[in-house]
Amino acid sequence: MISILSLTRFRGVPALLAAMVLMLSEPAVAQQQPARPAAPQSAPAAPAAPAVTSVGIVDMQWLFRESAAGKSASQQLADLRVRYENEVAKLEERLRVENNELERARASMSPEQVDAKRRELQRRVQETQGIVQQRNSAYDQAQRQAREQILRVIQQVVEQIMKERGFTVILDQAQVLLMDASLNISEEAMRRLDQRLPSVRVQAGGAAPGAATGGAAPAQPRR
Repeated sequence: MISILSLTRFRGVPALLAAMVLMLSEPAVAQQQPARPAAPQSAPAAPAAPAVTSVGIVDMQWLFRESAAGKSASQQLADLRVRYENEVAKLEERLRVENNELERARASMSPEQVDAKRRELQRRVQETQGIVQQRNSAYDQAQRQAREQILRVIQQVVEQIMKERGFTVILDQAQVLLMDASLNISEEAMRRLDQRLPSVRVQAGGAAPGAATGGAAPAQPRR
């Protein structure tokens, strides 16, 4: 015999089963619905056209070495070096003479006098070393300023040729293994460089260089 309590516990079973049947039937209904059409995909972008690169070649070392301005700078720097070397040689010779005199006279001098003379000679040696360093620095600065004058004009003429011939890149020949001779603009650059800058003025002591002056013969073009 089923008690009233048991009937109360199972009274909701029919409704629960109906709900379960409904739940189980929903996926089947969902599968019967027509699928939605996929969204159209955008067409892939066309690849960008590669940039056209036209390369020109210039021999920078040849321009510095063989141009009229380069030869002018080289000669002036050589003269400046000789002048500095002669000046330093005279100072060193004077120190050697004083040292020899001290060695000859030390027998007739007191130890205090010898020490005083030697300290004075050491001071003179240090002064000479400072002069040598100053001359080296002045020479380096004069060389650098002369090169900057020439480089500035080389860049101007090369840029002009680059625009005229439609080059997009200019390379130094020292960086190129093989090339087409028609790409070499060195001789044209040399001609224009000699016209614009026939010489440079190298100033001793590294002073600011003045304007270029004429008078130097143009270099022969390289064959």
